[in-house]
Amino acid sequence: MTLNDANRSAVAVAWHERDWSRLVKDLEVEGRRMRYVDLGDGPPLVLVHGTGGAWQTWLLNLEALAEHHRVIAVDLPGFGRSDALPAAQDMTAWTASIAALLDQLMLERVTIVGHSLGGVVAMRFALEHPDRTASLVLVDGGGLRLTALRLRLVVGALVVVRGLMARAAVIRALVRRPRLRRAAMAGFVRDPAVGTPAFAHEMLSVFASPGLVAGLVSAARDDVGEHAEAVAAPTLVLWGEQDPIIPVTAARALVSRLPLARLETFPGVGHCPMLERPRDFERLVAAWADEHPGG
Repeated sequence: MTLNDANRSAVAVAWHERDWSRLVKDLEVEGRRMRYVDLGDGPPLVLVHGTGGAWQTWLLNLEALAEHHRVIAVDLPGFGRSDALPAAQDMTAWTASIAALLDQLMLERVTIVGHSLGGVVAMRFALEHPDRTASLVLVDGGGLRLTALRLRLVVGALVVVRGLMARAAVIRALVRRPRLRRAAMAGFVRDPAVGTPAFAHEMLSVFASPGLVAGLVSAARDDVGEHAEAVAAPTLVLWGEQDPIIPVTAARALVSRLPLARLETFPGVGHCPMLERPRDFERLVAAWADEHPGG
């Protein structure tokens, strides 16, 4: 067993042992239910998942990050168990929901960690609320627009996948059969060891959210990347070098435009370094948040 395997096993045991029901909360935000997990004390970290995700995206990381920080992992509107936004909303509606949640939690300044779609939300939040953004962490995402053709192809594929994932029988089959499970998790991670039956069930069961397609379309059309130079918050960019969805070349291009950015890459890792290299990910995020504390 390698050191990374040992670290991953230790984290996996921690999330299995935790009674998450006591930490999962709902608030009415702008007239709609918003679900989030809230644990730990210290400088606040707000974790924003990507397309098809929910707060469970961070299951392997919550325990470690909460050792010295207050960690708030949200279900974006329309994802997980949060109510969906009205139709035809843009990224501003997502960032407004986060700002309203922070108001209710009485948090003034936070570090926002955004994965994939969540990276777009995080950058948009930093532009719209610079006074509330202590720093950013962008994880394999943020400010990268899709061409019209690529957007149509991706949306078409997501519609099909969402229809399949909405069926409980499909989820059970994917979780129980190793080959199907590895295939289903391949878009998230390169290392098949991450996709244990229990963890795969957590990830796949929240994929078919009503906001899945709308969130992707809003993120793909958002022009936040064209305003990267205006992001005043210090930004840590974390990227898997073997990301099949958004290549690491895009990360380098983004970092070259952000005024206060640092890039850290993970060799051999795909789209979700927080799952494949949890300890390295947590160490980098925690150190960054300590350098730029909110409150």
